[in-house]
Amino acid sequence: MKRRTLMTAAAGTATAALAGCLGDATAPGSENGDSGEDGDWTSDSIRDHFGGEPTRPECERESETVTVNRGDETEQRETAETIPYPDPPSSFDDEAVLDYVESFEAAYVRHDAICESSDAILEVAYSVENSEALDLDGEATAVYLYYAGGASSGVTEDGIEWAADLGFRGVVYGVDETGTARAQVPDEQGADPRGLVEQLPELLDDGKLVATFE
Repeated sequence: MKRRTLMTAAAGTATAALAGCLGDATAPGSENGDSGEDGDWTSDSIRDHFGGEPTRPECERESETVTVNRGDETEQRETAETIPYPDPPSSFDDEAVLDYVESFEAAYVRHDAICESSDAILEVAYSVENSEALDLDGEATAVYLYYAGGASSGVTEDGIEWAADLGFRGVVYGVDETGTARAQVPDEQGADPRGLVEQLPELLDDGKLVATFE
């Protein structure tokens, strides 16, 4: 069962922690947080915090016909195709950001499965069990997403079909009006993000900028 929650009044420690992720990181070229101005360096946006260009799996693949060997017989199958990454959210309230993140991760999973594989991918699965948004005092919105996704079946270069069981995993997103950051969550976290809030700054700092907005 899919569970969606809007957490607009989280503990103060969570708000302060993730605000710190976007506001108290080490300045480029500095050490131990010393930017030359009383040791403080602030970044008022996700795009400025991470800098550079977005990094994400991306290619454009249309469906094509491949041959699957089944003993003495063969079968023609159609491969999966990529889908475009979504446009920026229509607004930046929690509901719109949740919709955007779920759509973005669906595209991310599909591109990752298809673009990075030497096999022909027949099916890509994506099922969200839980998504929760945390309001961050106007700095950004963090979204925790717990889902199962990836290539669920494919065909090798030799025409051998395979299938995969997909376990659940967690990711955390940071979204504001300038862009989107994404980070993996430890496998042991599970579907409930309540034990995750204190780790959000480190997780997002170890993540990547995956989209920027004009």
